[in-house]
Amino acid sequence: MRAHDDADPRDPENSDSDWRPKSDSEASEAHEEMEYEYDDQRPAATFVDQPSVVEYLRGLQTHIEHKHSIRATQKVVPGLNPGIIPFDHQMRAARVIENARNTVFKCVLLADPPGLGKTLSSLIPIYRAKNGRGPSVVVAPLSCCRQLLAEVERAFGKTLKAALVVGPGMPAARIFESDVIITSYNHVSAEFAKLNHFSGQVSRYADFKSSKTPVRPHVALLSGILDMDGAKSLGEYLVLDEAHAVKNTDSQTYNAVKLLRSRCNTCVMLTGTPLDNTWQDGYGYLSLLEGHPVVSQDFMLKAFSDWTEGHSKARAQPEAHHVLRLCQLFDAITLRRPESVVHSNLPKMTTKVVTFDLDQDSLVKSNFHYKKYIAAVHAARGNGPQAAWRSSSDIGTSTSPGAPVGLQRWREALSADGAWRSPRVDVILDLVNQARDIRPDDAIIVSDESVYFLDIVGIALDNMYEPLPYFRYDGRMNAAARDSVLKAFREAVGARVLLISRGTCGQGLNLQCANVVIRCSSWWKTSWDKQVDARVYRPGQTKPVFVYEVNANDCMVEMHRSVVRTSKDAYTSAIMDSITRDDDAPLPPARNIV
Repeated sequence: MRAHDDADPRDPENSDSDWRPKSDSEASEAHEEMEYEYDDQRPAATFVDQPSVVEYLRGLQTHIEHKHSIRATQKVVPGLNPGIIPFDHQMRAARVIENARNTVFKCVLLADPPGLGKTLSSLIPIYRAKNGRGPSVVVAPLSCCRQLLAEVERAFGKTLKAALVVGPGMPAARIFESDVIITSYNHVSAEFAKLNHFSGQVSRYADFKSSKTPVRPHVALLSGILDMDGAKSLGEYLVLDEAHAVKNTDSQTYNAVKLLRSRCNTCVMLTGTPLDNTWQDGYGYLSLLEGHPVVSQDFMLKAFSDWTEGHSKARAQPEAHHVLRLCQLFDAITLRRPESVVHSNLPKMTTKVVTFDLDQDSLVKSNFHYKKYIAAVHAARGNGPQAAWRSSSDIGTSTSPGAPVGLQRWREALSADGAWRSPRVDVILDLVNQARDIRPDDAIIVSDESVYFLDIVGIALDNMYEPLPYFRYDGRMNAAARDSVLKAFREAVGARVLLISRGTCGQGLNLQCANVVIRCSSWWKTSWDKQVDARVYRPGQTKPVFVYEVNANDCMVEMHRSVVRTSKDAYTSAIMDSITRDDDAPLPPARNIV
């Protein structure tokens, strides 16, 4: 089955269409009617019948109440290795996932905060459904794939056969030798690109624009063989780990995943930060669901905000009644519990913002470049790039060093003339020394958005009076090298530092061996903060955790970031807070949807 995102069920010529959600017990009988109602071949919706939207959303209360009534059952799951005992919240999530098979949505968004064990909750239903169809598929960032494979082995051993498909070489037929396929967003996107290229070659050949006979590419998960009559089908579940990777519906990754989603009955989306940028990110998730009227981005904007055609979509904001509509829709498809579910059983975490003063020249430079940036954004009518400049003293020779040879020379120059030193770097070194002096066994994570700034921190660590061993983990390393670094960091003893880029630190890493986190500056999204902190503050942590954020006083760049964060959080937090509840908490009264 596939999500239907291009139809117009409320076209004036079809005003008798019934959007009212069926109860879960009616889902299977209504499915064929739903599929006809949301025909993919029809044009994108531009007309929104607001009363019908309200009626549909009110009808979702039945789904919300049913989901809330689902409780965890036995903790002992056949197939799990001895000693693997899921928490109650993990078992309830597994049951909610299994229930999604029988809902009109054929999908669930498991949006628990980082650290609640979403992976195991998604593997249990896969194990229980493994003897029916072909293999279920788990798609994750490439950096997480090997860790997922290890998680399957740790939890199920040989009772759940898993295969890693992250490169060419596996024939489509061989994927049916496994119970679950673990692959990456990069891989499915590459398969989709090959098919598109092949399609273009066929068209040129057919139009006599090329004499070269097209050669069908080798693909496995998106192979047309799976669509042939009588062919084996993929398994029950498509699990999208770090599902925010597909929120951009214009991307090749999204379209590849959407094609793969059409071959699995039930889609399970895992993300601790579902709306990490804007409330409009929600359309990417909705477009992979069935049984709802939100058939296009324009439809969503008209139904859930004050937007009208011809105006900026980026500036569209929900009014109070629109926010309630969004809460109702996401409450029906999402399971999200509070951080306290696991944090209450962890050691104390202390968070502190550490500020410092830039020297006057650096502050003037930084604020000058910020004003230039704001002027450029205004000149582009709000469509300018969301970039920020850090003070030149923070980033040394701030231009990209370029090729490896240039990078090495840049590092040597910084180290030789002391150009690595800056007020921000000095604060970071002070925090590292403070942790080492008070708690000599602390393992420390230093994270930043810029790998070049992390290069500078590494040089600074080398130049300390008592240097500390440090490790690097960032996007310049391949998956095998990253795994090797993590293994070495975990097995090392005593004080040590892991310099890790923000982009790689937010995806599925377990770093409970560390207990100090230093974020080198404020970031654009609070969700990024939480993702990085959660690598350390999660089940398995036995030490008190200390988190530091380093900010410059009177720096317009960092003040601007704070304003942007607050603005983005205003709507996304209202939605997520409304649908976040403890498993034992009573269901609040039904929302007044208008």
